[in-house]
Amino acid sequence: MSLSLRHLILPLFLFLGVSLAHAQGTVSCPECGVVDSIHIIQRDSPGVLGAIGGGVAGGLVGSQIGSGSGKTAATVIGVVGGALAGREVERRLRSNEEYEIVVRMDDGTYRSVRTEQAPTVRAGQKVRVLGDTVVPR
Repeated sequence: MSLSLRHLILPLFLFLGVSLAHAQGTVSCPECGVVDSIHIIQRDSPGVLGAIGGGVAGGLVGSQIGSGSGKTAATVIGVVGGALAGREVERRLRSNEEYEIVVRMDDGTYRSVRTEQAPTVRAGQKVRVLGDTVVPR
C-alpha cells in the first residue's frame, strides 16, 4: 500500500492550520469584547408611590385639624402638601442614574447593557457580556 503525496500533505496542513489558529488566539468567543464607552443616563423618577403615601398621611393629619368646612380645607391642604412631600422624598431616595455600557464585540458588532449599579469595568477593558451583565475577562 503506497501513500501518495496528497495523503501526507493534507493532514500536515490541517495540523498546522489548527495550531496556528490556537497560537493566534482566534478561538471563537461570542460573548467577548472590549468596552467602547460608558454613559451616565439621568432619569426622572415620577415618585408616584411616595405621592400616594404622602397624600394619605397628609390627609389623615389634616383631618385632625379644625371642624366643619375648616376641617375639610385642612384635609385637602394636608393631602396636597403630603403628596408633594412624599413625591420629593421618593425622588431623593431612588437612584436617578443609570449606566449604559457599550461593548464592541470581537465579531465587530456592538452591544449595549444598561445597569443601575456603577460599572466595575472601564473603557478599553476586555470583557465578557453575560446576559445583562458585563464582567472583566
